[in-house]
Amino acid sequence: MAVRNENNLTVNQQKFADYYLANGCNATKAYRDTYPKASEDTAKVNGCKMLKKMYVHEYILKRQAEIQEKTQVTQEYCVMNLKEVVERCLQHKPVMEYNKMTGKYEPTRRIYF
Repeated sequence: MAVRNENNLTVNQQKFADYYLANGCNATKAYRDTYPKASEDTAKVNGCKMLKKMYVHEYILKRQAEIQEKTQVTQEYCVMNLKEVVERCLQHKPVMEYNKMTGKYEPTRRIYF
């Protein structure tokens, strides 16, 4: 029987979950990082299976909550800030640049993305 840690995960399940959280929640990539010799098709299937395991799923949820608590970044925070950025980009006011010669702000002809 495999040795389990305090989260009731095996070493490889722990690695998978940590890689999953680190890479932006890509199960296939997390599986390939945990098992480098696995094929792409195997990683797709087994990455999905790994996420369905109760202790792995619980650990991921617990770590996500800890990260959210630590950073204070929630989905709502991200959406609100993204909305603000979009609204700024859609403003009808020109981008202004300081002209050292005149000492005034003037509209530029450059477009910033």
